[in-house]
Amino acid sequence: MSPIVSVVIPVYNGSATIGDTLRSLQAQSGAPAFEVIVVDNGSTDATREVVSRFDVTLLDEVTRGPAAARNRGLRDARADIVAHCDADTVLTRRWLSELVEPLRDPGVAVVAGQTLAYRPATGAERYAAASGIWDAARAVVREPFPFAPSLNMAVRRADALEAGGWDESLMTGEDVEFSHRLLLLAPGRRIAYAPGALLFHRNRASDEALRRQAESYGRGIAQLYLRHARVLPWTPRLSLTLASRLAVRLAAVPTLAALARVRLVSAQRAEFARYHGMWNLAHWRGFAAEFRKGRRQPSRQCSCA
Repeated sequence: MSPIVSVVIPVYNGSATIGDTLRSLQAQSGAPAFEVIVVDNGSTDATREVVSRFDVTLLDEVTRGPAAARNRGLRDARADIVAHCDADTVLTRRWLSELVEPLRDPGVAVVAGQTLAYRPATGAERYAAASGIWDAARAVVREPFPFAPSLNMAVRRADALEAGGWDESLMTGEDVEFSHRLLLLAPGRRIAYAPGALLFHRNRASDEALRRQAESYGRGIAQLYLRHARVLPWTPRLSLTLASRLAVRLAAVPTLAALARVRLVSAQRAEFARYHGMWNLAHWRGFAAEFRKGRRQPSRQCSCA
């Protein structure tokens, strides 16, 4: 049967996790006919060996970054609908059927599924699970740029191509920018949230990996501010507000740690405060570095800004 959905999975050094992702795709229930396209983004581990054990299409993309890998999958997809998940996710049995259902409505531009944390065990994983980094219910209504997180989304292939695909210059925040252009194609269309399209995501396990993720996200947000300055103006007042919030969060860390030692607050609350301070510090450090660099260079304005 010709596929109705193409599931595109970008991967880089995902040998430890992508097998679980592909096995969970094999176990889908009630899904329309679908094909699976794995796009290897230059892996140096055993990713290709693992993927070769499954009945999927394996492509190569030499341009680094998830946006470039998704574009390669988009170009080669045979179906009218393209669904995305990441190589470190595990899908529930009705993930695909629930994810594509809202696209029956012509007023829906893109669909976002629900993402939960996969068995958090470390402090970094517990923080990511509790902080709602992947909270699609919040992302789809966030102003001024509502978006569908790219690790759990579906879109019509024709719309994605008309919008110009994914911006390959962005390493993070590419899903925000992509969703923005999709919505501009047809004013009045919306992002649908599909809570039944549930998958589990493996979050960063170590403190250093979490810090690197936060910093990269900060750089991505800075690029959005630079490109869409008319929508997202950066003002001295905003700088002062954010600096004040960061100072309060960092000051809370030793205070809550001391209170936890005498059992006046829970150890979980103190741990969350420590990681929240670490995340915010790294995030805004990445933002500041990218923002300063962008202001020194000629700005690249997106045509849809």
